[in-house]
Amino acid sequence: MVVYALSRQAEVVSVGGLNKPCAESHLPARGLRDTMSGCGIRDTRVILASRPSLLHAIRLVESGDRPNPPDGDGGRAIGPYQIWRVYWRDSGVSGDYQQCRNRAYAERVILAYWRRWCPAALASGDWRTLANTFHLGRTAATRGEVDKAYLAKVKAAMQKEGGTS
Repeated sequence: MVVYALSRQAEVVSVGGLNKPCAESHLPARGLRDTMSGCGIRDTRVILASRPSLLHAIRLVESGDRPNPPDGDGGRAIGPYQIWRVYWRDSGVSGDYQQCRNRAYAERVILAYWRRWCPAALASGDWRTLANTFHLGRTAATRGEVDKAYLAKVKAAMQKEGGTS
């Protein structure tokens, strides 16, 4: 069985007998339940995953997983995930855009964005939809847009670490 974890050393929850990714690996079980409740996940039995993560793969593609990456896209994208201000605003996470330079905060932004715009993909662990939505934005699914080259890079990063098919 392949488990798609959203963060390295992530916890996963069992959903109908299938293991699905938890929202944030650093959350205690209670926080996990609170976080996942918006995704329609009912069974919150927590187990530890040893698979590489989608977030780690995205971070590798976006910034080479450097601790303090330079701003990208002409200064419009910041932090380890190269998040744009419009993406941050659309996530609904409170705080300051500059906090996206902090990995943990940026991951909260990404997860909030996914919970808001592609909750079914988050609940099912559909890494392709999640990565595509991260990269192209919320309208990607409704317009049928797919960046195959970007998905290939994310998949390669996940496979390099031993994790997806």
